[in-house]
Amino acid sequence: MATALTVADRVDDAVLARINAGLAASDPALGPYAPAPLAVLLHEPERGGGGGDPGALVGGLIGGTVWEWLSIRLLWVDPAHRGAGHGRRLLAAAEAEGRRRGCRHARLNTFSFQAAGFYERCGYRVVLALEDFPRGHRRLSYVKSLAGAAAPPPGGHSLRGG
Repeated sequence: MATALTVADRVDDAVLARINAGLAASDPALGPYAPAPLAVLLHEPERGGGGGDPGALVGGLIGGTVWEWLSIRLLWVDPAHRGAGHGRRLLAAAEAEGRRRGCRHARLNTFSFQAAGFYERCGYRVVLALEDFPRGHRRLSYVKSLAGAAAPPPGGHSLRGG
C-alpha cells in the first residue's frame, strides 16, 4: 500500500491524540501514559464587592505531569510584579503539586537570556545546552529531583551543569 506525506503548520486534536496513543501503545513497559495538565496562576487581589472573581492575572505557570515527572512549559510574571518572589512561589506550588501527584523529578527548558540564573537558584541543574539557539545564546534544559527535596532557601547556591 502506498503512503503519502503531509507537511502542515498545525494538526487538529484528533491527529495529536492518535499520535500520542500510537506512541504510548508502542512500549507498554512504560506504564500507562496519563498526562495531567497543571496550571498555577497568580492574580492581583480581588477588588471591591467580594464576588469571588480573582483580580487581574499577573503571573502563571503552565505544565503537566506524567511518568513521575513534572514538566514546566511556561513560567511568566508581569514585569511590574517581578522581584517580589512570585516566580519562586509559582515554581514551589507546581513542585508541591508534582510531589502530591507522585513526581520524583522536574524538568524545564529556557534560554540563556531569560531566567537561567533563577532556575539555578531554585535548585535546577543544566543537563543540556544547545549553543547558538538562537544565535549568540543557549537553549538550556534543566532538571531537579523532587524526591524528599524542599525548595532551596532564598539566595541559595547556584548549580552549574553542562
